[in-house]
Amino acid sequence: MAITTQIIVPTYDRPDDLHDCLESIQEYTKQGTYEITVVDSGKPPSNCQHDYKFTYLQTPPNIGFSRAINTGAANCKTDFLVWLNDDCVVRPDWLKSMLDFMQAEKSVGIGVFFFSDAHKSQIGKVMFYQNEVFPNFGCIRREVWNKLKGFDEQYYSYGAETDIGFRCKKLGIEVRQASGAHIYHKCSKDDARKHHVVQMGKDFEQLRLKTRGPELKNNLYWMDELGHSQTHLDQINHRNENGVGLTQLGTYYGTHFVDLACLNRNSIVYSVGIGEDNSFDMELIKIIGCTIHAFDPTPRSIKWVAQQSLPSQFIFHNIGISSYDGPAKFFPPKNSLYVSHSIIQSETTATNQAIIVQFNQLSTIMKKLGHTKIDLLKLDIEGAEYNVIDNICKHQIFVKQICMEVHKINGIDIQHKVEKLIKSGFSVFNNKGNEFTFLNEKTC
Repeated sequence: MAITTQIIVPTYDRPDDLHDCLESIQEYTKQGTYEITVVDSGKPPSNCQHDYKFTYLQTPPNIGFSRAINTGAANCKTDFLVWLNDDCVVRPDWLKSMLDFMQAEKSVGIGVFFFSDAHKSQIGKVMFYQNEVFPNFGCIRREVWNKLKGFDEQYYSYGAETDIGFRCKKLGIEVRQASGAHIYHKCSKDDARKHHVVQMGKDFEQLRLKTRGPELKNNLYWMDELGHSQTHLDQINHRNENGVGLTQLGTYYGTHFVDLACLNRNSIVYSVGIGEDNSFDMELIKIIGCTIHAFDPTPRSIKWVAQQSLPSQFIFHNIGISSYDGPAKFFPPKNSLYVSHSIIQSETTATNQAIIVQFNQLSTIMKKLGHTKIDLLKLDIEGAEYNVIDNICKHQIFVKQICMEVHKINGIDIQHKVEKLIKSGFSVFNNKGNEFTFLNEKTC
């Protein structure tokens, strides 16, 4: 297996943070596809003993972020180069999502990682300057890195990433954020905050002067993946080979592709599986103005929804949807950081900690709510989506559009389930990773 990516991690007297960073890379990144270079500019001897294979470079003390990254990248021979901080912890599929994006979008020179600075937050953010996205943590093609000659070492701690984004765009090379490519950034320790703020001011003033941009106070800002005030961030229009325009809504954690032309304020929308992220639903309400019936019997989800300030169009039901009516075991995830439970037992669920919750068939729910059709059905229910597909086909439920996240479950043939929907009159209009959009050929 070819190594495609060099990951550069600069560090400075933070062995515990570095350990967490390297451990997360090993846990959440496919082995044999990457190599790590640690650039240590701390005071020697440095505590850099770990059980992970990486190249270790000791530099003179305190050389700064930009020079450290350039030092690590000096002999880069891989297709892609990724830079992190030593206080970053990567998320599941962080690199796979990024590389899939970069392979699909050949015009993009720098892919931007979404990142959060709250450990359990599922919502990432990116930096904007003058209404354009710029990287904090990124993945750059080696030929682009070489053409730009790396980071400008005038920037000691901050600004180099934004500067390289400017230079990239000046050459007509795109810089774009990659959905699903997500990391957690612990951020600087409080006892060093004053120093960082002072250095940030110096570095960003240098950036402003170099780019001749306006004052950063009112033009540099963060935007999370909800992007409510700036639809260009995550309501990205996609058009498939059949000419159907699809709009991406929601965060990396809850994103789906929708044909908005099929919807209006009177549309009936079911959103099944909320967790602690209703960004998809909130954006749909904002754009279309429709009412959304949301379903999730997960205890943490019920508690989370109760704590939110929600519009009247968001109607929450603490019930699950599956293939039958009645109580059933509901299995929590083994990893307590995750929210989503599942009616399906798998290697990711804690089978000995099941709770009992109430489930209904989709047809039963519709009868209770007085609905004879569904305009949009969103499914993100950890494997139970196949039970709902069976219910739709069995009862010939009229659904205009289905947005569905599919999950690999032992004993279930995903292709067979997709073909079952196709035989029932649906066409696949989007398939990006494990996200599917189906449109009923009788409508839209």
